[in-house]
Amino acid sequence: MTPTGLFIGATTVDLIHYIQSYPIENEKINAAHMATYLGGPATNAAITFAALGGKSTLVSAFGQNAWTSFLRERLSIHKVDHMDLIGDQSFQPMVSSVLVNLNNGDRTVIASPSSGAEEGMTLGKLELNKYDVVCLDGFYGKMVSEILHAQEFRTPVVLDGGSFKPYTKLILPKVDYPVLSERFALPGEQALEDYFEQLGKSFAVTHGEKPIALFESGRWTKVPVPQVKSVDTLGAGDIFHGAFCWYLSRDVGGMKEVLSDSAAVAALSCQYEGPREWIRHI
Repeated sequence: MTPTGLFIGATTVDLIHYIQSYPIENEKINAAHMATYLGGPATNAAITFAALGGKSTLVSAFGQNAWTSFLRERLSIHKVDHMDLIGDQSFQPMVSSVLVNLNNGDRTVIASPSSGAEEGMTLGKLELNKYDVVCLDGFYGKMVSEILHAQEFRTPVVLDGGSFKPYTKLILPKVDYPVLSERFALPGEQALEDYFEQLGKSFAVTHGEKPIALFESGRWTKVPVPQVKSVDTLGAGDIFHGAFCWYLSRDVGGMKEVLSDSAAVAALSCQYEGPREWIRHI
């Protein structure tokens, strides 16, 4: 059977400019070229899961705006079902300006402010047990926390912990697989390993092109990642989490194996421009 994944989190519009060098203050430069993509951690992860062979459902806020038809077209192309938390209401989505350095693939992102509070967002009954895996990116934390605590479920929950957000601490006890970025830090001075040991959970921390740090059974180990020449790193972390959900749903092995296989997909994505071109090379 085809694995099913539920992805809850942000959808953005990414305006990507490919440049040879970064401008200095008050300077105007021309990009070599540009492209426009749907972005956001949960959105990129959902597209990745579908590209690898799964059936993705994305829950995010997008609403009615100048980009709505673009959203629908792109999600349809990538075979991702969408549940809109805003419905037919007018809504300003998050729009990001992205600069990608053509010399090394590094990206710099300027994100518009989040459209803010969750007032006006509605979601019907969501049965988590209908899915093989659930992936959260930390957005809409109040609503997500209520969903997680309102029902009994067996579906494994993955957290893409890019950074600590409001309500993250309410979500973490319900998360089975915290996969965090090196920027993720708990408020105060509590060490991650102490906190997750109290919860009885393993967790992983990604470090870009460096090995993944895995804390499991009370000790740290390193999971190597492929070394490639990066053309564009935009979305690589999101793609990693989508692949993680795919391999987790396929039961390919333990945590190390899932992390290693996911890193290979993310590394593949870095070798091509944009967050989608890699799909043509699977």
